[in-house]
Amino acid sequence: MSRRTTTLLLSLGLTLSAQAPPTPLSWSTEVDVLPVATGGWYGSLAAGRGHWRFRGVVAEVHLPDTFAPKGWEGARTQATALLVDHFLRPGFVGPWIGGGVERWDERLRAEGRQERVRLQSIQATLGGGWVFELGRGFTLNPWCALHQRVAGDRKAIAGGRVCRPEPLQAEASIKLGYSWH
Repeated sequence: MSRRTTTLLLSLGLTLSAQAPPTPLSWSTEVDVLPVATGGWYGSLAAGRGHWRFRGVVAEVHLPDTFAPKGWEGARTQATALLVDHFLRPGFVGPWIGGGVERWDERLRAEGRQERVRLQSIQATLGGGWVFELGRGFTLNPWCALHQRVAGDRKAIAGGRVCRPEPLQAEASIKLGYSWH
């Protein structure tokens, strides 16, 4: 091998080895206050790098009757979501905006009836919030979102009553989280 080729290969090897190693994934989990406060449950797991985070969520919300469609009660919604968030600052703190897709399984009953109806739908979700560091990996995340029904059941009938959930729904809450690297 010529001296020039050897020098070129050594220089290339030193240059490649001097590059910074890839940033490790940052992980987090959160508990949302809204589902828990209504008697339901919530769990999420997120992983991200740079300004992007991917989240999986499972939850059940017991909707207070005052928020159920008129003439309906005992509403419960189980949701499964896959979401992508973009943070405006590094480190997964500060303002974020995100979106994704959710599968909702809603169950409720007409007032005064025992028979439950079921609606299944796919929701497109757009939301945002602000993650505040509390220290030692703990976070506080107030957020809001819009959910648009894009597929699935648009009405259910029980006891001669028709339930038509609103196609666009707003939601807001606070999440408590923990992050690690």
